[in-house]
Formats: sequence, C-alpha cells, structure tokens
Amino acid sequence: MNTDDAILSLHPSYKDRHIQWITCRDTYDGERAIKAIEHREQYLPRLGGQEGRDYENYIARAVFHPVVGTVINGRVGQVFYKSPQFEMDNNIIDWGNGEVTKLRQNLNGAIKTILKEVLAVGRVGVLVDMNREGGEPYLCIYKAEDITNWYQEDDGITHITLCEYPVESRIEDDGKYVSEIVKQYRHLMINDEGRYSQIVYRMVEGDLLVVDEIEPTQNGVPLDFIPFTFINSADISPMCDKPPLLDLATLNISHFRNSADYEQVLHMLAVPTPYGTGLDDDEALDTLGPLNFKAIRNENAKLGLLEFTGAGTESLKEAMAEKMSVMASIGGSLVQKQRRQVESAETARIRTASETSALETICDTVEQGSEQFLGHVAHWMGWNDDIEVTLNRDFTNERWDPADIKAITEAEQMGVISKETAFYQRKLLEFYPDDRTFEDEQEMIEMRVGSLPDEGESIPVTETFDDDSDQYRAN
Repeated sequence: MNTDDAILSLHPSYKDRHIQWITCRDTYDGERAIKAIEHREQYLPRLGGQEGRDYENYIARAVFHPVVGTVINGRVGQVFYKSPQFEMDNNIIDWGNGEVTKLRQNLNGAIKTILKEVLAVGRVGVLVDMNREGGEPYLCIYKAEDITNWYQEDDGITHITLCEYPVESRIEDDGKYVSEIVKQYRHLMINDEGRYSQIVYRMVEGDLLVVDEIEPTQNGVPLDFIPFTFINSADISPMCDKPPLLDLATLNISHFRNSADYEQVLHMLAVPTPYGTGLDDDEALDTLGPLNFKAIRNENAKLGLLEFTGAGTESLKEAMAEKMSVMASIGGSLVQKQRRQVESAETARIRTASETSALETICDTVEQGSEQFLGHVAHWMGWNDDIEVTLNRDFTNERWDPADIKAITEAEQMGVISKETAFYQRKLLEFYPDDRTFEDEQEMIEMRVGSLPDEGESIPVTETFDDDSDQYRAN
C-alpha cells in the first residue's frame, strides 16, 4: 500500500460508525444543523411533487425539538455539579490548574469536553503533545470523526491517523487579511527503530505532501509508545462503540418529520378560505372581514368559509406526543434516581445492581481514559504516575428537603440530638458547602448575631440600581 492509501484510508470500524456519529452530532447541534443544506433532505425527504420554494417552506415550518442537546448538557451538568476529585502528584495538580489545551482549558474543562463528546457520539481521543521548544505537555482532544485510522499489533497501537483543521491567516497583496481552514493529516507511528514519531501531510494540488516531521523526546530520549488515549462509552479500546444516544437521536429525527407534516397540514387547512356560489364574475371574493365591504347583487348567492373540521390531524399529534414520551423515557434512563422510600438492604442491593446506569458506565470509562492520558503526562515529565480520577456520581442533583431540615432542627431544639450531630445530618443533606466545618458555621452564626441591631434600632436599606433600567432593589 502506498503512502496516500495508508493515510487516506479509513478503518472498517470507523466506516461502520461514521454516519451514526454525524446523526448524533447533528441532533446535538440542533435545528441549524438538521436544516443545513447539505443534510436537510437526509433528515426530511421531499414530499412527492415538492420543488423549489414549496420544499423550502415545508422545512422552514417544521420544528426540531433539541431533545438530544438538552439531555447531553443536562447530564454533563449533573456530573460536574461537583468537581472531579484527583489523587495524584502535586506537580500534575499544578499543571492541571493551568491551561492544558490549546483552547486554554484547565484539566476540569478538558474532562468536561471529553465527557460531552462521549455522551454525544460515544467516542473521543486525547493526544498528549509538547512544543518542539520543550516546556510542559498539553492535551489535544480529537473528535471521533477525526480519528480516521489505526493499526494495532500484539504489543499495542503502532499507527494512528488523525484529521486536523488548522486556521491559517495571511495578508493578501491588496492588504486584505484572510483566514482559511486547511485540512491536514497527522500520522502517529512507532517507526522501524521503535521510536515514536509524527508526520504531517497536506493535500497540495492533488498530491499528498509531507509538511512536517517530528520525533518527540523526553529529556532528549525518544518515546517508545504513542501517547494517545481512546475513550469510548464502554471502554478505552481503539474499536468504536455504538453511540449511547443513537436511539434517542433517531427518534428525535422521526419526531421532526412528524412535525413537518403536521405544520404542513395546519398551513394548508387551518386558515379558513372564503367562498361564494351564484356570484357574478365581478363579485369574486378574495378576502372577507370586517374591513372588506362586499356588495352582492344576486340575492340567491351564498357566501361562506371553508374550514377543516375533521380529526385528520389527531393521528399526527398522537404520534408526536408518543415519541416525545419515549424520548423522555430514553433520556431519563441514562440515570436512575434513587428511591426515597424505605427498603430492605437486600432489596436495595438488588435494585442498585439492576439499575447501574449508562451514565455511570460512561463516567467509569472517562475516569479510566483520564488516568491513562494523565499517566502519559506524568511519564513525559518524570512525575509520579500513581493517579486516580473520580467523577461525581450523585446524578440526581436533588437538594435537601425542607421537611428533613425541619425535623433535624426540631430534634436539636428538643435536646434529642446535639448541635454537632444536627450539623452532621444537615451536612449529609448537602445543606452546607462541602468545605464548611461545624466550627466555621458556629463562628459565622456568632458573627451574624453580633451584627444584628439592638431592639428598636432601625435597619439601614441600601439601594442598588440596575444598569439597564431605573428600577432598584432594596438589599
């Protein structure tokens, strides 16, 4: 196989999943992507005989509900309701607090992007790289669609081809500042000498040309592995998983098609159409209404409005409602809420085992992948590579129940439990910030009591004005 074929060819697993990734990503991006010219007829085929403006109006009236995007953003918000926890070398912690990607994200931001990609399409890749001049490593996050090929031998991955789209800027002869996106291929490989190297290719006038060659080193010593991590929805292997929300995305598109038909029916039938019988030629009715006087000479003429009165639209409405209900069920099944009722320990054990959610599995793989690429960072810098990453598993985002707080407070006031125990119970309900201690809370209460005005003393009111109006709030 020549170089062009090796770089431009696609892995069979990639070809098997690519159209699914596009579908999931478009439904995540929402109506703009679904109605884009290059995809619109794939998601909403033309009706028989529809041409030109008729189809443009047909697709314009259709409503796409952003179910997939809402589910993904909601689940990411649930996981990152609490920040990830890290047990690792302080050097890596300091590195992670800085800018670890070219987009100037810190480590938390990079992991959030990774989680969102895995939820959206079920796959993402992370390359640990470093500038030629040295310095600290940084993370390059690649979408599933941009990891086009790979080759695995018994001792690991030896070739990976990545698609990149850098933006290049230049000043033209006429002084105009021009920026354009160029496509290039970055080929990662273990060469014949067992050393990790990168070759960058670009297509120039139909020929694939080498534009850069790099051999990364650690303190001058070549690496003997490719510092790239595959992260899927179920594992961190190179092979591609089914996108976790593919079924939801497919149903979201089906609902969109129903919406197009429903809106088309409303457009065609919902607006009453005036009609008349027995009219003279010059008495044709264009419109009716209180501001349009009509003089009818023929006393036997009949006037009226054609209106749709049947139940033909009900089937479409019912289909849309049913699909929306199923979408809500699929979106919710990513995470199972904990039951609040009392249950035996055995019942709880069986329920917990049977309700292990897809979201928890995804969190597991994101943790594993994060530990792997952080291990690559540690190896490159000579830091301790004993690393543990833990994502939040409290997916329900449930807050404390006022009834529970009231019961704890009453028990404290009655002397049934101590102040310390009451504080501990409220802490379990997440009533206080994570880092708040009993002593901190008591000190704040004492400060608050000490700052209250004496009896009969007035309380000052501060007026703060809103920038965009002359209304004000009393604080």
